[in-house]
Amino acid sequence: MDDRLLVLQMTAWMEEHLTDPGPGPQLAKAAGYSENRLRQKFYNITGETPSGYLRKRRLTEAARALMAGERIVDVTLRFGYSSQDNFTTAFKSWFGVTPGELQTMDRKQRNFISRMKEPLNIMELKNLKQNDLCATLMGCMKGASDFYDLDWSVPQLFGYSTHAFMINIHKDLCPSSPYAWKKDHFWFAMRNLGIRKVDAVDLKKEASASELNKAEKKIRAHLDAGKLCVLDFLEHQLISGYDTKGFIFLQPWKGESGVELPSLSFGTWKEAFDRDGWVMFTLLEKDDLRADERSLLRTALAAAIRMQTAPEEFQMPGYRSGDGAWEWWLEGIDRGLGASHGHWWSGSVWKECRMMAAEFFAGLESSMEGGKTADLCRELAGLYRECGAKIDVAKEKNAPADVQKASLAAGRDLDRRCTGLLKELLAAMPA
Repeated sequence: MDDRLLVLQMTAWMEEHLTDPGPGPQLAKAAGYSENRLRQKFYNITGETPSGYLRKRRLTEAARALMAGERIVDVTLRFGYSSQDNFTTAFKSWFGVTPGELQTMDRKQRNFISRMKEPLNIMELKNLKQNDLCATLMGCMKGASDFYDLDWSVPQLFGYSTHAFMINIHKDLCPSSPYAWKKDHFWFAMRNLGIRKVDAVDLKKEASASELNKAEKKIRAHLDAGKLCVLDFLEHQLISGYDTKGFIFLQPWKGESGVELPSLSFGTWKEAFDRDGWVMFTLLEKDDLRADERSLLRTALAAAIRMQTAPEEFQMPGYRSGDGAWEWWLEGIDRGLGASHGHWWSGSVWKECRMMAAEFFAGLESSMEGGKTADLCRELAGLYRECGAKIDVAKEKNAPADVQKASLAAGRDLDRRCTGLLKELLAAMPA
């Protein structure tokens, strides 16, 4: 069993046995390991021993009980302390206040609250990270790849998933265009990379309390099993865990963008509902079905070509993908939208995609062992890099409209040339 999954199962077990006396042997028996081996596995993942984690959780729940008005003597016995003196010593050692002082909440309140923060985090996925890519969906995929020890580089994830070749534009150049496209091909490719979408949660502000509760239980159970979940809201963000108040999210730009959510409150989801009235989640798990790289490349090339030749498979109403996206983008500039945030943000994402396509093919060149396929990869790397540079010029909001249009038209022409080379590369590859 993966040690991360084992630790998550251990913490879930401890949550159900917080008031049991001396759960060490019971926990080892339930997990099927010796106490020493179990302690080492837990420490390697969390930096805590099981007994240390359990002590902090018991003290945290004891503090909650005291704040709710329970008697100190009753709390002492319920959480397994042999005497009130022992409980008071342990409590003050961790929180800096005695149980009696807590109930009066005097000047030491600030120190107490700061110490409460860590143990209140009931479930946290250690070593889960999300980088600061503009395409936050790909930041989540890189985080999942690393978490599941799949060892894909960022350019490989962009290329093999086909995201590197996507372009999608709303008729009004709104900021949602980098996210609002049909992702069937994308998720098919991601499963071949070892990351599978297994479920989704989609709720609106009108959702009932029972619907929210059911969704929360599903997501918590998924996280408790050592699996991952992506928030699909104004940005894509990985859930790093949850505490007693709600879900906690990784923030790729450290909250500086103004659109990332740090958390989502249980029972209300107010942080999302009060802002846009909807929220979605994508549930992921590791998939043992991981294709070889030659098969991945053939699949990615075929999908990239279809993005140009069959854009209806990717675009949603009000948007255009593939070659038609460039035309809508140019028309948007004609309508004075070149100074909009949507124009700049779309350019930032699609520039990043083309630059990742360049890095992807640069990496592939060395694996092609010379010949026509290596030459095509080298040419594609150069053209996609040039395309990204053209988009970079066009996306600047302060640039004159004629400069924006000229750069964008040049990027479109380069993208078309790349599609032709993708067809040649696919045809040149051995079956």
